[in-house]
Amino acid sequence: MKPNQPEAAAKSTVSIQHVLSAIFRRRWMILSFAVVGFSGAAAVLVLREPLYESRAKLLVRYVLSRETVDSRQSQAAPGGGRSDPVILTEIEILSSTDLARDVAADVGATRIAPGADPTGAAAVILSGLKAGTGRSNQIVHLSYKHPNREISKEVLHRLVDRYFRRHLDIHRSAAAHDFVSTEAETVRQQLVETERILNSLRTESGILSMADATGALASQRSRTQEDVMEARAELAEWQARLTTLTPNKPKEPIGKDAPDPGTDSPPADVVAEYRTLMEMDGFLRKRETELRIKFKPGSRLLELNARQIGECRQKIDAMLALHPELAVQSAVSPDDTAKTDSGPAAAKARIAAAKSKIEVYETHLAEISRLFAEQYSLGVRIDELERQRGMLETEYRTLEMKLKNARLDLTLDPSRMPNITVVEKPTEPIRTYDDRSDRLVLGFAGGGVGLGLAFALLLELFLDRRVRSPLDIRTQLRIPLLMSIPLIRRTSSQPLTLPQRGRGDHRFILPYAEAIRDRILLNFQLRQITHKPKLVAVTGLSKQAGTSTIAAGIAESYAQMPGTKVLLVDLSHVNGAPTATAHGLLPSIDEALELAVDDGFRSSPQRVYRTLARTGRNHGNPSPLTAMHLHEMMPRLKASEYDCIVFDMPAVSQTSRTSVMASMMDKVLLVLDAENTNREALQQAYSELSQGKGDVSCVFNKTNADMPAWLGGSP
Repeated sequence: MKPNQPEAAAKSTVSIQHVLSAIFRRRWMILSFAVVGFSGAAAVLVLREPLYESRAKLLVRYVLSRETVDSRQSQAAPGGGRSDPVILTEIEILSSTDLARDVAADVGATRIAPGADPTGAAAVILSGLKAGTGRSNQIVHLSYKHPNREISKEVLHRLVDRYFRRHLDIHRSAAAHDFVSTEAETVRQQLVETERILNSLRTESGILSMADATGALASQRSRTQEDVMEARAELAEWQARLTTLTPNKPKEPIGKDAPDPGTDSPPADVVAEYRTLMEMDGFLRKRETELRIKFKPGSRLLELNARQIGECRQKIDAMLALHPELAVQSAVSPDDTAKTDSGPAAAKARIAAAKSKIEVYETHLAEISRLFAEQYSLGVRIDELERQRGMLETEYRTLEMKLKNARLDLTLDPSRMPNITVVEKPTEPIRTYDDRSDRLVLGFAGGGVGLGLAFALLLELFLDRRVRSPLDIRTQLRIPLLMSIPLIRRTSSQPLTLPQRGRGDHRFILPYAEAIRDRILLNFQLRQITHKPKLVAVTGLSKQAGTSTIAAGIAESYAQMPGTKVLLVDLSHVNGAPTATAHGLLPSIDEALELAVDDGFRSSPQRVYRTLARTGRNHGNPSPLTAMHLHEMMPRLKASEYDCIVFDMPAVSQTSRTSVMASMMDKVLLVLDAENTNREALQQAYSELSQGKGDVSCVFNKTNADMPAWLGGSP
């Protein structure tokens, strides 16, 4: 990017220097707002009425909870934090509308607020009441303000009294007695019904618990299984013995198919069967004795055993009816028979007896399994009813205790609560003021200053689009700034402002013009511009910018250099009054160039020559200098003996010649009026002037001389 081109567009930044500069420029407006604000604050201080404040302190150790869902002695101890829920709950109770309405009814609504009803008086109480914690989180601080000294203390006293009652109503409800009594009666009835059902099940089944229901049956089943194993072992033994006794004999029929040995004695198989039935009868009777020890009368196992005994006796009686002689055989035991008769017949009898035992045992096991399932379900039901009865008994005892507590709550004196103590009774009221008036005072005072600052910053930084300081040019617009010239006040030898065209003395500008000249010479040196004459153009954005004065000052400052000839070309007054000079005025630029080729030009004491921007000779009706004429005249200008040619150009506009002529200059100075330069217009003018090869810099004229240099950003 060329050095004469504007920098890339950057975001506008607002620094602390911009803010301070805006405050300084608008200091009188800010001061006016501040005066208004302080006046309002003073009026509030004078007109506000005094209030009288009474204070009290309560110690809340814990909160007893006697509600129906908690036990009597349950309590919530403060946690020690600023946001402890127990203390916050008590503060909410103290600042509740219901409590304030009760206090208003006790004191009198019209005494608190003339013409107000209890609701309005309650609002007045809440507006003057403060409740909070101090350094100790268990202490509740109360204060109340009222215009009347007596009302202030009385309201706070009534508030503390009413608070104790309200605390009991909330934490220890008086309706708990009726509620707990009803609940206790309901639970009692459920407990009675549960015990009735439990006793009925026990009476009908004869089972007391799950252990009773399953223990005896499990023991009986285990023993019967052992008997089955023994019977099967006995069966296997006699089957093996029968095989040994008759290894090669054909199998003899047993029972009905056996041959009849004679009528004098019953057959061997009948005797064996009879003996088996007798053994079974003895076994069943022995088992009946065992079952009667473990089970109550009416048990299904006893009934089954009795039925089996009856069936066995029927078979024995039937066999005795057919063979009366078998009665004699009953006197002989099976063991004796085995000793006397160890033949195949005895073995077959033993086998038949073992099979009968196994059949009886298996039938007995099946019945035990069925009874076990039935009695197990009854045991589960009994145990469930036992647990239900236990829970109901526990709940009933708890409700009985709560009912006792509820009766105590009905007779408890609110002023004698053990968990809340009055640390400090309502004090004598002291004179004070409403906090809202203090806030109004601060609001007026701070609001005036704040509004002044807000308006000042809004105008300076956002609404006012004028370039107000060199800082705006350098940091926000990013345009090269060569010099900042202050607005010079009137003295004995200086005008009030920069002189207007055609009148006034421009010598006051010489110190600043010399500084501008030195910076231009440094710029030429850095850019390695060594040719003569050097062309310098001075233009502006408005007629009041002081362009002609600055151009004349630059010409005068160049002329102060020894052996320097300067030509000042006035393009801004071609059709108007020219700038006054002390050395005469050349009518056209052609005559100025002809004068520069004269032999006595360099030795002439005159250093500054002024001419109007016209072409031709005086008697030849000269015409205004145009960009085309200037372009054609450039060889003659560069060949002249002038060391510097300063062009006083008209303001930059869409119809002026300045933008085109600026491209032919070595240096272009854009003079800005500190009070009348728009930012957008400056950016557009700088962009147009920078389109050519000319180097453009700004001179900020008429800046506020009262602003410190570090705020204005002057170079």
